[in-house]
Amino acid sequence: MRQRLTNYSLGHAALPNYWSAMRYFFHILDGPKVFPDEVGSRLANPKLAITQARALATELSKAGALCRSHLVFVLDENGNRIFRCRAN
Repeated sequence: MRQRLTNYSLGHAALPNYWSAMRYFFHILDGPKVFPDEVGSRLANPKLAITQARALATELSKAGALCRSHLVFVLDENGNRIFRCRAN
């Protein structure tokens, strides 16, 4: 049986609106070095960007002595700071 998504008010299939997603940039600061995210990731909301930043910080913390102190800064496509966290 095929499932059909319907927007009953318009009478046609509901499609996800990918254009409403915003691009988020995950910049990494490691001591005096800055590793900018020049491409970014298109995500549906800031909560997902925060979750991704925390996961990135966790992965960076696994590098141990290879990285002195890292901060992950999340900016949206308008340059607004959304979140920052330190890798533990």
